[in-house]
Amino acid sequence: MLALTLIVHIFTGSTLAGSAIVLALVMGYTTGAPIIAAGLIGFLAAFPLSWLIARAIRTNIGAQPTPQPDAAQAPQS
Repeated sequence: MLALTLIVHIFTGSTLAGSAIVLALVMGYTTGAPIIAAGLIGFLAAFPLSWLIARAIRTNIGAQPTPQPDAAQAPQS
């Protein structure tokens, strides 16, 4: 599950880090330290989120949809 978590983290980490950087810039923090801190916070916050997403994927993998009866084979009343 570690490999799946790391693959998911590639996407969630960059998304959260980018969102945090945009948020910092919108709030008026234009120097380097707050922007780097926001990116780092977003990157680190993505680890537990990636684990939760990977666990949900592993739990639902192989789940089959409920078969629906075919209209042609349904009993006539």
